[in-house]
Amino acid sequence: MKRVRYIVVVCFTCLWCSCYQEMSLEDSLLDEENVMDVNPNPFPFSSLFPQTNGESVTGRMGVYFLSKNQHGMLCRAGGSLMNESYILSKMAKKLYRKGVQIQCAIDPNMFDGKYIDKDAIYDSRNHIIYFRYEGGIITPWIILHELLHAFQTGLAGVEYTEENELQSEFEVLLMTDVFSLKMWDRFSNSEGLNSKAYKDFVSQIANFELSGDNGIAQERLIEMFRERYKEWAGGAATTYYCPSFLIYYLRRQWRN
Repeated sequence: MKRVRYIVVVCFTCLWCSCYQEMSLEDSLLDEENVMDVNPNPFPFSSLFPQTNGESVTGRMGVYFLSKNQHGMLCRAGGSLMNESYILSKMAKKLYRKGVQIQCAIDPNMFDGKYIDKDAIYDSRNHIIYFRYEGGIITPWIILHELLHAFQTGLAGVEYTEENELQSEFEVLLMTDVFSLKMWDRFSNSEGLNSKAYKDFVSQIANFELSGDNGIAQERLIEMFRERYKEWAGGAATTYYCPSFLIYYLRRQWRN
């Protein structure tokens, strides 16, 4: 039987980026469980995503929460993510313990306006995922992407603003590729995310070859993030953004 080893690094004096909130020791260290890619005891997806019954969403004409049948479809697809990734399951459990529950709705209005190019969006204030079409609720990549937005805000403490909208979105695109690589051994091939430098960066994160603990290493990590963001966005960011979710993920030291 293959032995599973994990390493816990506690750094008492580190140079943390200014926008990253320190977590408690309990939140920083692994629980006393083995870490593996395939999860033998997954967190129940439906606990984080309670059932809805097709009710209309208050204040949004023509927008409805998922029906009981649609909710079942969502939970089957989301449950497969919990089965395939120990880390996703642990994060979902952490978010649930914080009292967060996420509802899902289908918004046909997304075919027009600001979100015309989005398959789904996450409303972090009300904890609602709006899907553009019903097919999105059974598409693991779409569910994964929006779930990571929930982790980004609920676990890493990122607050969305007009100034950081693109950078926070890039961070989730990056982390979506990290999990896609770990679970399905492939990249999303999103537009602008095909360079060798980007894929090497994703691979380093997925294999924990980078650190989110040591102050100097963390500053280099942020620099690398900004380089890849500049490549994707076609220019440097106008405001400083600390990739807190990326640091949270690396700092927890999940190991096989």
